[in-house]
Amino acid sequence: MNTETTATHQRARKALTTLLADGLEPTPQNFALYFELDQGEGLVQQTLDTLSGTFLEHPELGKALSELRESARMLGKESRPFRHQLQRIESSKSGWLEKLAQRRRALREELHALDAAQEAQQHQILQARKLKNQQTVLWSELEKQLPEAVRPAWQALREQVEAREAVIAEIERGQIQAMAIAARLGILFDVLEQNLPSGESIADVDPLTQALNRRGFFRRLNQNSAVTGALLAIDLDRFRDLNERYGHPGGDRVLQFSADILRHYCRSNDIFSRFGGEEFMVFLPNCSAEVAHKRAEAMRTGLATAHCRLEDGRIPAVTGSIGVALWDRSQEDFEAAYTKVDKALYAAKNRGRNRVVAAWELQA
Repeated sequence: MNTETTATHQRARKALTTLLADGLEPTPQNFALYFELDQGEGLVQQTLDTLSGTFLEHPELGKALSELRESARMLGKESRPFRHQLQRIESSKSGWLEKLAQRRRALREELHALDAAQEAQQHQILQARKLKNQQTVLWSELEKQLPEAVRPAWQALREQVEAREAVIAEIERGQIQAMAIAARLGILFDVLEQNLPSGESIADVDPLTQALNRRGFFRRLNQNSAVTGALLAIDLDRFRDLNERYGHPGGDRVLQFSADILRHYCRSNDIFSRFGGEEFMVFLPNCSAEVAHKRAEAMRTGLATAHCRLEDGRIPAVTGSIGVALWDRSQEDFEAAYTKVDKALYAAKNRGRNRVVAAWELQA
C-alpha cells in the first residue's frame, strides 16, 4: 500500500469518524461533506450544525445537498452560493419537522378517538348480552305456549334470527380485535418516542444485537469522563464464509450470539458497540495494559468455547480476532487510537486469527 493510498484511507476513516461523532447518519451525502470539505473549518462547522437532525433521505433535501457540495467545490473566495444552499436546507428542515409534529398530533388524536369508541362499544356489547339473555328466556316461555301446528315455522324463524346474530357477533369480534390492535399501536408509538431505560435513544442501538451502534458509541464516549482507558476491536473470523454457508438468517444468529458473549465480559461502565458488519468495538475506561489484555483474552476464549446453535440445529464454529490499544484521551483523538487498534486487529488476522494482539507489542 503506497503512501498516497494510506493517506486517503486515513482521511476517509477520519471523515466517517467525525461524521458519526457529530450524530449524523453515515449516508453517502453526509460522508461526502466531511470527506471533501477539508478547507474552511468555520464554514464546514456551520454546515454540520445546519444539517444536524435533517431527514437526508428525502429527495428534496438530497437534491439540495448535491447542489451544496457543487457550490462548495467552487467556493474559493465567494461563499454566498454556499450559504444560500445552507438556508435552503435549514428552511426545508424546519418545514419537515413541523409536518412531522403535525402528523404525530393527528395520530394521537385518532388513537384517543379509538380508545373512546372502544369503551363505548364494550358498554354496548354488555348491554346486548344482557338483552340476549332476557330474549332467550322470553322465547322459551313463548314456545311452550304455541300450538303444535305453528311450532316448525316458529323454530325456522328462530334459527334465522340466531344465524343473523352469529354474523353480527363475528363482526363485533373483528371490531374488538381492530380496537385492540390500535391500542397496541398507540403503546408502541409511545415507546418509540421515549428513550430506552439505559438512557440511549433507539437511534443509538443496533436492532439486531441490541448493542450500541456507532452513533451510540460516540455519544456514550463523549459523556464518559475517563481520561485514559483501552480500546478493543473485535472482528469475527471468516464471517463471510459463515454467511455463505448458513445464509443470512444464520449469519444474523451468529452476530446476536457473539454480541451476547462479548457483552458478558463487559462491566457496567464499559462502552460496548457493534461498530459495523461483524466488527465490535469496546472502550474500557481507566484500564491498564495488563487488565485490557486479560479482558480481551477472556472474550476471545468465550467466543471460541461457547456453542452457537442455529434454528436447524447446526453449530457453526465462531471465533474472533482482537486488537488492543491503550488510549490517553488527553494526548490523542479517537482517530489516532483507532488507527493503533486497527493495526493490532489486522496483525491478529495475519497471524492466523482467533488470537489477541496488543498495539504496544507491535511498537516494541
